[in-house]
Amino acid sequence: MSELLLLIALLALGPFLLVEGLLARYELMLYTIGRRPPAARLPPEVPYARGAHAGRPPDAYVVYLDGIGERRFTDTRDGGQLVEASSPQLRVLGQVKPYSPLAAPLVGRPAWEWLRRHVGITLFLHNVMQIFVAADRRYRPLYNQAVGAQLADQLRLAGYEPASGMPVVLFCYGGGAQSATGAVEELFIQLRAPLWLITLGGFSHREAHGAWFRAKVLRALEDTRPDADDADADAHFRERRASFAQGCGG
Repeated sequence: MSELLLLIALLALGPFLLVEGLLARYELMLYTIGRRPPAARLPPEVPYARGAHAGRPPDAYVVYLDGIGERRFTDTRDGGQLVEASSPQLRVLGQVKPYSPLAAPLVGRPAWEWLRRHVGITLFLHNVMQIFVAADRRYRPLYNQAVGAQLADQLRLAGYEPASGMPVVLFCYGGGAQSATGAVEELFIQLRAPLWLITLGGFSHREAHGAWFRAKVLRALEDTRPDADDADADAHFRERRASFAQGCGG
């Protein structure tokens, strides 16, 4: 009986998996050839960041990358109350699309709206297949570049100034870790920012980890150090970095 149920499940999900595998590569191809530019602007009702106000320099920028259930631009479920109450000194971004090279949410596309109402599991399968594409050595460099560029764009729109020495924390849940660990190189190239990675139940391809990632983080910390002749700026940089490391338990 169990074998029969397994066969039925495979026959039912097989076509969806095949279509998802093709669509995942198709979206990356559109990004690569420049046929469709990534969507950088957010809907009017979604802020680019929550927490510290734009006029007040935060202690750090935190980017949250969700698990495979992520499918819309909604960045919080409570209107940002938790962020503002617990971390008013941080600027938190929650709208990044780690499962879309084009930074496009699934919700809002007619076909996906129909599937969401009738076969909701296909939304998860879409993001799962994107993870497989991101881990495939043939597509990994392009996918990492796309997500890294998306992260950099959203941070700039949220007020981040490149080469400012302001720490950027990538806080990842589940499959978001694959996108984050792969995107750090492109993110560093564009922003020259000190990068911190925190994962919660995260999983990623083994090549996304290793000494090169730690070297990139250390290099980012040193390359964003102010001019040695500017004693005040250097002292402020050291104080802020030490304070932030202590706050993260580092």
